[in-house]
Amino acid sequence: MSNDVERRDRLLVVELRMLGDAVMSMPFLRAAARSFELTVCCSTTSAPLAAMAAPLSRIVTWDPPWLAETGKYRLARYLRGNIAALVRCLRATRPHTAVCSWADPRSHLLMALSGAPERIGFPVRQENYLAHNRPWRRRQMRTARVLEGVLSVVTGSPLLTRPILRQQYRQSHLRDWQQLASALDLEIDMTTPWFTARHNHARSVPASRQTTSWAVHAGGRLQSKRWPLERFQRVVDTFFTPRDIPVTIIQTGSEPAPTPRSSSHRVVTSTSLDVLTGILGEVDAVLCNDSLVSHLAAAMGKRVVAVFGSGEPDWFAPYGNESNVLCSRSCSFHPCMDRCEMPSYVCLESVSAEQVSDMVSRVHSELDSPRQRGAPE
Repeated sequence: MSNDVERRDRLLVVELRMLGDAVMSMPFLRAAARSFELTVCCSTTSAPLAAMAAPLSRIVTWDPPWLAETGKYRLARYLRGNIAALVRCLRATRPHTAVCSWADPRSHLLMALSGAPERIGFPVRQENYLAHNRPWRRRQMRTARVLEGVLSVVTGSPLLTRPILRQQYRQSHLRDWQQLASALDLEIDMTTPWFTARHNHARSVPASRQTTSWAVHAGGRLQSKRWPLERFQRVVDTFFTPRDIPVTIIQTGSEPAPTPRSSSHRVVTSTSLDVLTGILGEVDAVLCNDSLVSHLAAAMGKRVVAVFGSGEPDWFAPYGNESNVLCSRSCSFHPCMDRCEMPSYVCLESVSAEQVSDMVSRVHSELDSPRQRGAPE
C-alpha cells in the first residue's frame, strides 16, 4: 500500500438494511472510496453491491437480526448474532470516522463500539424517523429514543458526535446520503451508471438500435410491494404484444412471472446479482415493483416504471425516474411501511393496468424518439 493511501483517514460506513437501500448508498461509497480508506459494514447479500461501488474497500459482513421477516425483535436472535466477533472486526479497521444514513441506535451503537472518535448520523428525532405518524412507528420511535439514551449512558458518550437533521421530512433517502457527504466535504457524482455489470448474460432479446427493449419483473420481497400479477400480464398483452416490442420477462426464485405472448418475448431466470445486472444491461427500460430491480436498473441508467404499494416514492423512488412512479395514496394509512392495516392491499389494487400502460407508453415513446436514441449504427 502506498504512503498516500496509508495517510488517508479511515472511514466506516454502516449500511445494514435491504438490498434496494444498499443500492442507494452506492454514489456515496464511490465518492468516499476516492478520499478515505473505506470499510463498509453491510449484510451478506449487500456485499456484492458494496464491492461494485467501491472495489478497493474492505467489506465486513453481518446479518443483523432486524432484517429477519419474522421474530426480528426476539432477544435470542441478538444473543446468537455473534456481535462480539463483529465488534472485534470493526475495531481492527481502526476507523477515524463512522457514518450511518438511518435513525437507528442499533447501528449507531456499532459505530461507537468500533472505536471511531467521530460518528456522524441521524439521531432518533421525528424529522428523521420515516412514517412517524403511524401508531406502531410512534411506539418504535419512543423505544428507539429510550434505547439511544440508555446506550449513550452505558458507552459513556453520545452515540453520535455529529448529529444531523434531515433537511426535509419527505426528502429522498439519496438526499440523506448527500447530507452525510457534505458533512465529510465529499462531492457525490450522481451520474449513472453507478457501477459496471460484471456478468455477460446471453442476449435474450434481438439487438436493435431502432427498437426500445424492455424488461418486466413482477416480483418483490414482500406481498405488500407486489402489484397483482394479472395486471402485469394485462400490460404485456395489451401494450407490448400488439406492438411486437422486445420484452425480457425476469423470473427470480419461485415468484410467478407473466407469460410471454410473442416470439419477441423471452423468460429469463435470474440466479444471482451478477446475472440480474447482466440481464438489465441488455434492455433500455424496466417495468417493475418498488423493489431491488427498480433501484438496480436506475443505478445502471435505465428508464424505470415502478409501481409502489406500501412504500413512499418521495423517500424511495428509483433515482432519475421519480416522474415514472405510479402510487395510489387512496389508503388513509399510506405509507404503512409494510404493515398493512386494511383487509387487502388497497394501495396496489388502486393502480390500474391502464394507468401503468399509459406510463409505459409515454416512456417508450420518449426512448424511441430519434432525439433520445440517436442515429442507428
